Amino acid sequence: MKLFWPVLSGVLCTAHISFAEPRVTYNSYGMPGLVDMPSAQSAPDAELSFSVSQSGESLRNTLTFQIAPRLTGAFRYSSIERPQGTLYDRSFDLRYRLLDETHLRPAVAAGLQDFIGTGVYSGEYVAASKTFGPVVATAGIGWGRLGSHNSFDNPLGVISSRFDTRDAGYTGTGGRIESARWFRGPAAFFAGFAWPVTDKVTLKAEYSSDAYTKEVSYGHFEHRSPFNLALDYQIKPTVQLTAYAQHGDEIGILASLTSNPKHSPGGATRDPAPMPVLPRAKAQVAPAGWSEIPSLRNALITALTPVLRQDGIQLIGLSLTDTIAIATVENHRYQSQPQAIGHVARLLSNVLPASVDTIAVVPMVKGIAGSQVIFPRDALETHEATATGASDMRAATIVTDAAAVDHRAAAAEGVFPQFSWS
Repeated sequence: MKLFWPVLSGVLCTAHISFAEPRVTYNSYGMPGLVDMPSAQSAPDAELSFSVSQSGESLRNTLTFQIAPRLTGAFRYSSIERPQGTLYDRSFDLRYRLLDETHLRPAVAAGLQDFIGTGVYSGEYVAASKTFGPVVATAGIGWGRLGSHNSFDNPLGVISSRFDTRDAGYTGTGGRIESARWFRGPAAFFAGFAWPVTDKVTLKAEYSSDAYTKEVSYGHFEHRSPFNLALDYQIKPTVQLTAYAQHGDEIGILASLTSNPKHSPGGATRDPAPMPVLPRAKAQVAPAGWSEIPSLRNALITALTPVLRQDGIQLIGLSLTDTIAIATVENHRYQSQPQAIGHVARLLSNVLPASVDTIAVVPMVKGIAGSQVIFPRDALETHEATATGASDMRAATIVTDAAAVDHRAAAAEGVFPQFSWS
């Protein structure tokens, strides 16, 4: 413990201080939060996290899942050393984000901690988190274990006197929903902040409302201070390593691994291979002015639309001249936008008349076009199957602004007008 603070001070003094974007990090219970205390933040939808934390004589292994954008769930398996023997405890958590953060209002979440276990970690809370530049500040009120330090009478007692007291002790071996304890008994305030010092380092500090009464009685440490401090290091986007100091008398470590089935870590997916490029036959000849024939353009759109739809890509419009084709598309499948663009370019090279020597793809996101990716058709045909094809193709490709493309003038039938709501 004596070495922790000088080392931490040295790291902060030598770090390159900059304003990084706020990010969701995990606390010692494996939930989005500060050091011990929760926050009102949620992980990205569908994120799965496995975390291991060790502090004193307590080891926590937590599997956390962002069930829905607002709903977070966790299963925890812990071991706690006691004079009468090791306690192996299973616990479940649920948190629901009641309000999203706005310019003036903080995000607000309510949570149940260890609501089906033996009760060793049992507690409830309401937390509010607000972003101030790069800093995320959190304040909240806790009950049960999270209402054990500097507690006061339950404010919910004004609703009913049943909220004034809370049953103590275990219920058998756990496994029962203890709803009769929820939000009952003394309450306490907690607060803290998370500051992303750099893109990889986040400093977290908190005032904890957990007195760690059981651990102190077991002789694990002394609760000398309610102030906790942590330093998160993001080794990579899916790996978080944390060192933290608690209670003025203990240090701990946390490691968490995250994954998200909605976001492939490699960018690409295990989809079928894209359609190969079909080189143009030399004998292929298209009549001059073919692009001005409406029936031919409509036939191309009719042929392209269902094939692209099978690839999870919507054809918004197709603009044609005798030598240039510009396809405007929306990608609804591929996490990697270049992968979707490549699929479109390959398909276009197989169906367009031979006179078209430039293929452009304009990806749109929610109706907004960001860029125009221009492929020389000769380069597609030449580099598709060569060993250095990817780098050669990138050198031949031009990425430019899409503002000059008239997306609506060349729109596919039935695409506009679009209206959606939620």
